Amino acid sequence: MNRTASCVVLLLLGAAVVKVCLTGQYLRYVKAGLWPFLLLSGVVVVVLAVANRHRQPRVAWLLVLPVVALVVVAPQPLGSYAAGNSGTALVESDEYPPLPGVIRCG
Repeated sequence: MNRTASCVVLLLLGAAVVKVCLTGQYLRYVKAGLWPFLLLSGVVVVVLAVANRHRQPRVAWLLVLPVVALVVVAPQPLGSYAAGNSGTALVESDEYPPLPGVIRCG
């Protein structure tokens, strides 16, 4: 792969990551708390593609695979069944009495 093609691949990958972050589709792939890191990594990849100061990587064509995977196989968001069974849902327990001064809603 020549230098121009590797830069184009890096630019497409970085642009795809930034687009996924800005449109909110990243929630299909990672947790919401990882948004800043994902956006930062996408911007860094775009900057590296534009800077074009690095030696030509021979395996840069492998970066096409995640882009193809995002285009071909777009996973659906988790449904209520998966969210309910993930272990992060808070369930009110009668095992302990309520704390003093706590106002119950509902």
